Amino acid sequence: LCSVALRREEELKHGASKSERLLEELRVSEERLALALGGTSDGLWDWRVGELTLYMSPTCYTMLGYEAYEIASTYDAWMLLLHPEDQDKAFKKYEFWGNETNTTEFRLRTKDGTWRWIMSRGKVVERDPEGLAQRIVGTHVDITERKQAEEALKASQVALQTAMEELEKRVEERTHDLERRNTQL
Repeated sequence: LCSVALRREEELKHGASKSERLLEELRVSEERLALALGGTSDGLWDWRVGELTLYMSPTCYTMLGYEAYEIASTYDAWMLLLHPEDQDKAFKKYEFWGNETNTTEFRLRTKDGTWRWIMSRGKVVERDPEGLAQRIVGTHVDITERKQAEEALKASQVALQTAMEELEKRVEERTHDLERRNTQL
Protein backbone atom coordinates (compact mmCIF):
# COMPACT_ATOMS: atom_id res chain seq x y z
CA LEU A 1 0.00 0.00 0.00
CA CYS A 2 2.88 2.34 0.79
CA SER A 3 4.52 1.71 -2.58
CA VAL A 4 1.23 2.47 -4.36
CA ALA A 5 0.88 5.67 -2.34
CA LEU A 6 4.48 6.67 -3.10
CA ARG A 7 4.01 5.95 -6.80
CA ARG A 8 0.77 7.99 -6.82
CA GLU A 9 2.52 10.83 -5.01
CA GLU A 10 5.29 10.77 -7.63
CA GLU A 11 2.70 10.80 -10.44
CA LEU A 12 0.96 13.77 -8.84
CA LYS A 13 4.28 15.65 -8.48
CA HIS A 14 5.08 14.90 -12.13
CA GLY A 15 1.59 16.05 -13.18
CA ALA A 16 1.93 19.22 -11.10
CA SER A 17 5.33 19.91 -12.63
CA LYS A 18 3.93 19.39 -16.12
CA SER A 19 0.99 21.69 -15.32
CA GLU A 20 3.38 24.37 -14.05
CA ARG A 21 5.41 24.13 -17.27
CA LEU A 22 2.26 24.39 -19.39
CA LEU A 23 1.05 27.38 -17.39
CA GLU A 24 4.42 29.08 -17.85
CA GLU A 25 4.34 28.36 -21.59
CA LEU A 26 0.83 29.82 -21.76
CA ARG A 27 1.93 32.92 -19.83
CA VAL A 28 4.89 33.43 -22.18
CA SER A 29 2.65 32.92 -25.22
CA GLU A 30 0.13 35.46 -23.93
CA GLU A 31 2.94 37.90 -23.18
CA ARG A 32 4.29 37.52 -26.74
CA LEU A 33 0.86 38.16 -28.21
CA ALA A 34 0.35 41.23 -26.00
CA LEU A 35 3.79 42.59 -26.94
CA ALA A 36 3.22 41.93 -30.65
CA LEU A 37 -0.17 43.63 -30.62
CA GLY A 38 1.24 46.45 -28.49
CA GLY A 39 3.89 47.05 -31.15
CA THR A 40 1.22 47.63 -33.78
CA SER A 41 -1.92 49.68 -34.03
CA ASP A 42 -3.95 46.54 -34.65
CA GLY A 43 -6.97 45.68 -32.58
CA LEU A 44 -7.98 42.09 -31.89
CA TRP A 45 -11.60 40.87 -32.06
CA ASP A 46 -13.30 37.58 -31.26
CA TRP A 47 -16.90 37.18 -32.39
CA ARG A 48 -19.08 34.37 -31.02
CA VAL A 49 -21.67 34.47 -33.78
CA GLY A 50 -24.48 32.47 -32.19
CA GLU A 51 -24.22 34.31 -28.88
CA LEU A 52 -23.87 37.71 -30.59
CA THR A 53 -20.98 38.52 -28.22
CA LEU A 54 -18.00 40.35 -29.60
CA TYR A 55 -14.76 40.75 -27.64
CA MET A 56 -12.72 43.75 -28.74
CA SER A 57 -9.22 44.46 -27.49
CA PRO A 58 -8.58 47.92 -26.01
CA THR A 59 -7.01 49.12 -29.28
CA CYS A 60 -10.29 48.55 -31.13
CA TYR A 61 -11.90 51.08 -28.81
CA THR A 62 -9.06 53.61 -28.63
CA MET A 63 -8.67 53.80 -32.41
CA LEU A 64 -12.21 55.20 -32.40
CA GLY A 65 -11.70 57.47 -29.37
CA TYR A 66 -13.73 55.37 -26.92
CA GLU A 67 -12.97 53.69 -23.63
CA ALA A 68 -13.83 49.99 -23.48
CA TYR A 69 -16.70 50.53 -21.03
CA GLU A 70 -18.45 52.96 -23.43
CA ILE A 71 -19.44 50.27 -25.95
CA ALA A 72 -21.13 47.00 -25.08
CA SER A 73 -19.31 43.81 -26.11
CA THR A 74 -22.05 42.82 -28.52
CA TYR A 75 -22.39 42.51 -32.26
CA ASP A 76 -25.38 44.86 -32.22
CA ALA A 77 -23.45 47.61 -30.41
CA TRP A 78 -20.71 47.52 -33.04
CA MET A 79 -23.21 47.42 -35.88
CA LEU A 80 -24.57 50.77 -34.61
CA LEU A 81 -21.10 52.25 -35.24
CA LEU A 82 -20.90 50.86 -38.77
CA HIS A 83 -21.50 53.31 -41.62
CA PRO A 84 -24.92 52.56 -43.21
CA GLU A 85 -23.38 52.21 -46.69
CA ASP A 86 -20.93 49.59 -45.42
CA GLN A 87 -23.27 47.30 -43.48
CA ASP A 88 -23.81 44.80 -46.30
CA LYS A 89 -20.14 44.34 -47.07
CA ALA A 90 -18.77 44.38 -43.52
CA PHE A 91 -19.82 41.15 -41.87
CA LYS A 92 -23.12 40.11 -43.42
CA LYS A 93 -21.47 37.57 -45.75
CA TYR A 94 -19.39 35.83 -43.09
CA GLU A 95 -21.44 32.65 -43.38
CA PHE A 96 -19.89 32.09 -46.82
CA TRP A 97 -16.32 32.46 -45.59
CA GLY A 98 -14.20 29.43 -46.20
CA ASN A 99 -11.26 28.47 -44.03
CA GLU A 100 -8.99 31.18 -45.38
CA THR A 101 -8.52 34.64 -43.89
CA ASN A 102 -10.97 37.18 -45.28
CA THR A 103 -10.44 40.91 -45.56
CA THR A 104 -12.98 43.70 -45.75
CA GLU A 105 -12.89 47.48 -45.38
CA PHE A 106 -15.57 49.64 -43.82
CA ARG A 107 -16.12 52.83 -41.84
CA LEU A 108 -16.86 53.07 -38.13
CA ARG A 109 -18.13 56.15 -36.31
CA THR A 110 -15.73 57.62 -33.78
CA LYS A 111 -16.66 59.14 -30.46
CA ASP A 112 -16.44 62.64 -31.98
CA GLY A 113 -18.82 61.64 -34.80
CA THR A 114 -16.30 61.38 -37.63
CA TRP A 115 -15.67 58.21 -39.63
CA ARG A 116 -12.54 56.06 -39.56
CA TRP A 117 -11.76 53.52 -42.25
CA ILE A 118 -11.03 50.08 -40.82
CA MET A 119 -9.48 47.09 -42.55
CA SER A 120 -10.74 43.97 -40.86
CA ARG A 121 -9.13 40.58 -41.36
CA GLY A 122 -10.84 37.55 -39.91
CA LYS A 123 -11.04 33.81 -40.06
CA VAL A 124 -13.76 31.35 -39.08
CA VAL A 125 -12.24 29.21 -36.32
CA GLU A 126 -15.31 27.26 -35.20
CA ARG A 127 -18.27 25.85 -37.11
CA ASP A 128 -21.38 23.98 -35.97
CA PRO A 129 -22.21 20.47 -37.28
CA GLU A 130 -24.05 22.01 -40.26
CA GLY A 131 -20.93 24.01 -41.18
CA LEU A 132 -22.23 27.43 -40.13
CA ALA A 133 -19.70 29.83 -38.61
CA GLN A 134 -19.87 29.90 -34.80
CA ARG A 135 -16.72 31.84 -33.98
CA ILE A 136 -14.70 34.27 -36.06
CA VAL A 137 -11.44 35.85 -34.87
CA GLY A 138 -9.49 38.66 -36.48
CA THR A 139 -7.89 42.08 -36.35
CA HIS A 140 -8.83 45.68 -37.08
CA VAL A 141 -6.38 48.20 -38.52
CA ASP A 142 -7.16 51.90 -38.93
CA ILE A 143 -6.51 52.66 -42.62
CA THR A 144 -8.04 56.15 -42.69
CA GLU A 145 -4.80 57.86 -43.76
CA ARG A 146 -4.33 55.35 -46.59
CA LYS A 147 -7.92 55.90 -47.77
CA GLN A 148 -7.44 59.68 -47.67
CA ALA A 149 -4.22 59.33 -49.70
CA GLU A 150 -6.06 57.12 -52.23
CA GLU A 151 -8.82 59.73 -52.57
CA ALA A 152 -6.24 62.50 -53.02
CA LEU A 153 -4.50 60.42 -55.68
CA LYS A 154 -7.80 59.83 -57.49
CA ALA A 155 -8.55 63.57 -57.39
CA SER A 156 -5.06 64.30 -58.77
CA GLN A 157 -5.57 61.76 -61.54
CA VAL A 158 -8.90 63.33 -62.48
CA ALA A 159 -7.33 66.80 -62.48
CA LEU A 160 -4.42 65.54 -64.58
CA GLN A 161 -6.78 63.84 -67.05
CA THR A 162 -8.84 67.04 -67.31
CA ALA A 163 -5.69 69.11 -67.88
CA MET A 164 -4.46 66.66 -70.54
CA GLU A 165 -7.80 66.78 -72.35
CA GLU A 166 -7.78 70.59 -72.24
CA LEU A 167 -4.21 70.65 -73.56
CA GLU A 168 -5.09 68.23 -76.38
CA LYS A 169 -8.07 70.42 -77.28
CA ARG A 170 -5.88 73.56 -77.36
CA VAL A 171 -3.24 71.79 -79.46
CA GLU A 172 -5.92 70.64 -81.89
CA GLU A 173 -7.40 74.15 -82.09
CA ARG A 174 -3.95 75.68 -82.57
CA THR A 175 -3.07 73.09 -85.23
CA HIS A 176 -6.27 73.89 -87.16
CA ASP A 177 -5.54 77.61 -86.81
CA LEU A 178 -1.99 77.14 -88.11
CA GLU A 179 -3.21 74.96 -91.01
CA ARG A 180 -5.78 77.65 -91.95
CA ARG A 181 -3.15 80.40 -91.85
CA ASN A 182 -0.70 78.26 -93.79
CA THR A 183 -3.33 77.77 -96.48
CA GLN A 184 -3.95 81.51 -96.64
CA LEU A 185 -0.26 82.17 -97.11
